Amino acid sequence: MFTLLWVGIGSAVAQVEPSMQMHAVHRDVRPKASITRTPQRTERKPEVTVYGYLPYWIGEPLSADFDSLTHVAWFSVEVDGEGRLSGADAWNSIAPSLVERAHSVDTRVHLCVSLFDALEQDALLNDATSRTRAVTALAELVHAHNADGVNIDFEGMNASSRDGLIAFTRELKDEVGEVMVALPAIDWRGAYDYDELAHASDGLFIMAYDYHWRNGDPGPVAPLTGGDPWSTYAIDWTVEDYRMWGTPDDKIIVGLPLYGYEWPTDSGAVPGTAIGPAEAHSMASILADESLLDIRYDSITDTPWAWTGSGQLWYDDAESLAIKLSWSVSEGVQGVGFWAIGYANADPDFWEMVDGISGAAPPDRTNDLTDTGESVGQTGGGDTAVDTATPLLESPTGAKGCGCHASGSRSASWWLLSVGLAVFRRRQN
Repeated sequence: MFTLLWVGIGSAVAQVEPSMQMHAVHRDVRPKASITRTPQRTERKPEVTVYGYLPYWIGEPLSADFDSLTHVAWFSVEVDGEGRLSGADAWNSIAPSLVERAHSVDTRVHLCVSLFDALEQDALLNDATSRTRAVTALAELVHAHNADGVNIDFEGMNASSRDGLIAFTRELKDEVGEVMVALPAIDWRGAYDYDELAHASDGLFIMAYDYHWRNGDPGPVAPLTGGDPWSTYAIDWTVEDYRMWGTPDDKIIVGLPLYGYEWPTDSGAVPGTAIGPAEAHSMASILADESLLDIRYDSITDTPWAWTGSGQLWYDDAESLAIKLSWSVSEGVQGVGFWAIGYANADPDFWEMVDGISGAAPPDRTNDLTDTGESVGQTGGGDTAVDTATPLLESPTGAKGCGCHASGSRSASWWLLSVGLAVFRRRQN
């Protein structure tokens, strides 16, 4: 069964097809602060999939919080229309250390293969010889370093490549064991056969972000729900769309952004009109920016944003992500994920929140941080010291994560209360 675009009715804001190359435009995103810690194994891995992309441009990639993840995908090697790879040198350089580091905490490693040109995708996917050449080369790179599988990231694809992508996924899975496929929040072109790709792979990483993209008008990057003045397109709509076209819940991974966009605008009016393309910023750099004073919250979509005086900055922080993560896990899907780890800057408070919601049981990290002399600030307030780790239960905000699976001291009711308090507090502001 092929995927069609179900169009929401009653949208207050018209949308056109955005740029489909979300992961390709983030090479200039850098966290500004630095927090490191001694890696430690969690007492128990997450009970749901927690999937994180690790782009090659991230500084100190081996300091990422691998023990909070079930999978890490190195982004990326590129493939062309003839099935020939490029960019493998970076993978071959880091893979021995990356695999050793990730496997030491029972995290699986995938090599991401990317292709963002629709004509090249047609040439590759619709030719058996080219597919075989690519599959063979990818399998060699995976097996040479004892990695665990491949992530396919073919964005902006035309419907003419639909069947070829299914064939490529099946052929690749036969050779490498595990295959995940990155797919769009909205299939504007009817190019991706959700249910067939779900059956052919181990999971679909839904890129549930860029609902408002860099060349459009400002608005929430990853709205949990839609409604006036926004369109109906949102994370909850996307998950239902995948389900409607036959995707089983155990193949759905809800991918969330650890970045934001700053659109130049003439005012802080919502909805606003951009006067130029947006600039991407990592979540860590946004939260460390003490110049952000006019911070607001969109209660329709559960998204913080700021008027900078010359533009609108829309992003997610730990509290808004906790709401979206909690909703995703409560839906019973395979799991959640992030584009991209590194953009959170290894902030231990953030990853302990993720641990709580995913069901992981983190070790005692009270004396586990190395202070580099820098800190990640709270949006609109002062800096948070990083020389000690605050236990989740003692958080003054009550929104650091559920912890419902982590220990007997935190119950499911405590988790529901903490997320509920976060929603209530945010919507009062």
